[in-house]
Amino acid sequence: MSHIPPVAPQPFSPLNILLIKRNILVQAIRTPKLLLVTSLALGIIVTLAYFLFSQLKNRSTRPQPLNGTPPSKPSISAIARPSIGISAISRADFEARIIKEYGELETQYPVENHPSVEEGFSSAALLPENQPFNVYPNIIPYEDNRVKAVPFYFNASWIYRQIPPLLSRAIASQGPTQNQHARFWHMALRTSKVIVTLSLPKDDSIYWPEKLNQPLRLEEKGVSPITVVKFSEESVNGIIKRQFAVATAVGFSKTIIQLQIPDWPEHTGAYINTGGVISKERLATALETLDKLLDEMNSNFIVHCVAGTGRTGTFLAAFEAFTRLKYGSQQLSKDLTKDLIWNVAVEGRSKELGRNGFIRSYDQYLLIYDTLMKMFPALTYEDVSRPKRPAAK
Repeated sequence: MSHIPPVAPQPFSPLNILLIKRNILVQAIRTPKLLLVTSLALGIIVTLAYFLFSQLKNRSTRPQPLNGTPPSKPSISAIARPSIGISAISRADFEARIIKEYGELETQYPVENHPSVEEGFSSAALLPENQPFNVYPNIIPYEDNRVKAVPFYFNASWIYRQIPPLLSRAIASQGPTQNQHARFWHMALRTSKVIVTLSLPKDDSIYWPEKLNQPLRLEEKGVSPITVVKFSEESVNGIIKRQFAVATAVGFSKTIIQLQIPDWPEHTGAYINTGGVISKERLATALETLDKLLDEMNSNFIVHCVAGTGRTGTFLAAFEAFTRLKYGSQQLSKDLTKDLIWNVAVEGRSKELGRNGFIRSYDQYLLIYDTLMKMFPALTYEDVSRPKRPAAK
């Protein structure tokens, strides 16, 4: 047996490692199978090395958040907003469009300052004996939709059609002055279960009892006595809610709920185009409160300010538009408000479904737009560029 001398161990150095790798590579080249395996292994090693290098590079160049918190992502709404929102049309341009549109409404459906029967106004409202019951001589009902539920004259109008699915109808009324408190309660007793009070009457008279559980008996010439008792009062979100028991001398009675918005100011002068508004948040809250109440009460409702046109028209037009959107009679989509609010305002001034002078300032008209956009965020400034319409016939 031949003797094989032991191989002396080689010192561990980078040069020796390279020689070992070279020998392995030469051996792999001489063996086809080993060559294939070696190629795959080297490919995987190179890929992993490239991936790790890329990650380290990105991490070194990325801005690092403070306190170790992850960087915030822009929201979808923030990304999408510039193409359809405020940046597409400025607030000033938006208001200019609304002012112009309100001007068209005033031109095409003007306030009639000298109403007559020939123009469709109520003959009862024009009788001399009923003139003391009109707060303003030119703000009187049209004949077709005057409230005739009581056997005497009262200045109030049925407005719009039934609100689906509430099956409710609205009454726009003037505020009852001292000489017609009993008339007003008789009218309410026979038509509605809900009263929305936007202001006190012209003479600032309070037509309801101030103390709880203390009957208020009201009498007027030509009107049977009526008794009103307040049995609850509360304030929620700035809206005062009162509940009354109302009864006639012959025993006809009903529970009526009043919602009062106590801080809605009148416009700043007679027949001008500014003033008479509250915040869009306040109006939105009032509309939602009324909507919920009508759903519970299943009733018609009365809305009044002083004359039953400016603030009353603003509130009712906003509520009509709101319910059409909410209950699906009008689908929410782009280019919606430009037709919806215009049509609601026109109906509010029509002789069949409206009242003379419905909505009295462009501030009030603008408030309707702002409130709807507050309640339905999908609506934007771009949605209100209503095309010019032909003049009314």
